[in-house]
Amino acid sequence: MRADFCLGDWIVRPRRGCIERGEEIAHVHPKPMAVLECLADANGEVVTRDELYEAVWPDVIVTDAALTQCIAELRKAFGDSATESKIIKTVPKAGFCLVPPVEALASQERIRASHSRTQFIVVSAIIVLFAVIASWRLIGVDQPEPSNAIAVLPFVNMSDDPDNEYFSDGISEELLNLLATIPELRVIARTSSFSFKGKEATIADIARELGVDYILEGSVRKVDNRVRVTAQLIDTRSETHLWSDTYDRTLNDIFAIQDEIAGEVVESMEVVLLGEATPKARETDPIAYALYLQCRYFGAGDQEELRRAEHYCRESLEIDPNYAPTWASLGTIYINLAISGYIDFKDGYAKKLEYTRRALELDPKLAYAHGGLAWYAMMYERDLQAAAEHYRIALRLAPSDSRILSGAAVLAEGLGRFDRAIELAEKSLSVNPLGWVTYGNTAIVRCWAGQFELANAWFDKALELKPRERGNPWRAKCYLLQGRPDEAKAVYAGIEASDPRLQTQIDHEYASLLLMTGEVAIDRAGDATNPPTRLRTRDLRVQPREDYAET
Repeated sequence: MRADFCLGDWIVRPRRGCIERGEEIAHVHPKPMAVLECLADANGEVVTRDELYEAVWPDVIVTDAALTQCIAELRKAFGDSATESKIIKTVPKAGFCLVPPVEALASQERIRASHSRTQFIVVSAIIVLFAVIASWRLIGVDQPEPSNAIAVLPFVNMSDDPDNEYFSDGISEELLNLLATIPELRVIARTSSFSFKGKEATIADIARELGVDYILEGSVRKVDNRVRVTAQLIDTRSETHLWSDTYDRTLNDIFAIQDEIAGEVVESMEVVLLGEATPKARETDPIAYALYLQCRYFGAGDQEELRRAEHYCRESLEIDPNYAPTWASLGTIYINLAISGYIDFKDGYAKKLEYTRRALELDPKLAYAHGGLAWYAMMYERDLQAAAEHYRIALRLAPSDSRILSGAAVLAEGLGRFDRAIELAEKSLSVNPLGWVTYGNTAIVRCWAGQFELANAWFDKALELKPRERGNPWRAKCYLLQGRPDEAKAVYAGIEASDPRLQTQIDHEYASLLLMTGEVAIDRAGDATNPPTRLRTRDLRVQPREDYAET
């Protein structure tokens, strides 16, 4: 193993498995580091692929995928790119070479070593590729923390047909989303507020768990074209009813009912709106709306339910092709199908982009669609400026949406703005205090910031909320960030997720780690050499993917 050396303005430390530049430190796995050492030995001369295979994988037959993945990790760590190579250059039909000269560390006095290595931070290539601070201003939407917190509990289905539960749940969620657009309110996310569905919990218990002063609850009875909605607002501090009403109308009036309930809630809570009047529900044909609610109801389930949701979406769009929320939901269904491995990954992302863009064409103020495009730009296109712009708009339109807050935290993390990432992640927790995915996301943000003890506390909370998981993928990532791949592999190997989408994501991450460390390789026939029994060959074919997130 080579001694530490300088490559341009970077210090390469093979024994430590990292590269440094000033206070930036990026961890590099053993196989990619071995590739870098081979290139450094050549000091600017071209090293062929066969030479690299012989040096790095002397006793294993591997395809180009393994080497390509190593080069990709190195470029990511250096902030390099294949199109404008400043560190590692691809020589067509020949191999690779280093662009900067390789020099002994002692001869590079102009390079100052990092003074703080206690905070071990992996800096992504996206920080270098995009103007970090300049692009970050796009997402800098600062709003005062609302003093009024409210939870919308799932309305009880009072219909004779239990299959109408999609309608009562849907109305509850639509009211929640409507109130979440009001900056002066902190509205608890669906994941947390719906966690009490079917449970015997007192108002005091719910208020304590969710940290709210107000609760909106009610019931829905749907018979043919008639609907009766009963709603009541409770002050949890005194457990008194501030307001209640019953609306007995036709389905054509369902949007007016939502508007009236939202208006009464704002008035009863004595919320002073700084902007426009109370927001209004988006209207569509009542039959199309019922189909849309069914699409939302089944849109986060297994393959059968996802296909059922797709069917309802398309039926709804046949009636009203101009209802933006349905297009956005259809995009989410396709990305969930792709993440679950039910359809081709690229096809799923392509449809996600197409349908979400269509939603924004129809309604530029649809926060959910802006959040979807932001995630797509960040995770698939690596276009951080576009992601920041969409998150800025989404946060302004729906400041209490936990999914948008979590996504923006991931973007801040990628930009190296850990202070802002922590702020956004903690705000996401404040509106989704019982969301295990939210705790996991917050933990990984803390981990990237080098706050490993706090990260572990949130990992433990995520497992407490999701005890069926026999491990934690975020904890494995945290081990990787600390340069502890063996412990990361042990965590991945022990995970058996209750959600098939999460298991698919975990298997991909586990497979990528095994490929990266050289413990598993893909031979020339495309088969894996000695893979763990639970991993299929397709898991070992590295491809871009989106982190598991709530829908």
